[in-house]
Amino acid sequence: GFFRRSQSAIVNYHCTRGQTCTIDRVNRNKCQFCRLKKCLELGMSRDSVKFGRLQKKQREK
Repeated sequence: GFFRRSQSAIVNYHCTRGQTCTIDRVNRNKCQFCRLKKCLELGMSRDSVKFGRLQKKQREK
């Protein structure tokens, strides 16, 4: 979802609240910058993102 899309395109998010937004289930869509920052802090990496579609055989496994 969000992390894959943010890595596939060159995007420059910015925070209007000083990079101190609370990212939880309710507020996660309010600040994309802080949401991406939290993803990176939790260990998600660009190297593990798979781009493109999976073939039907690979999806069924």
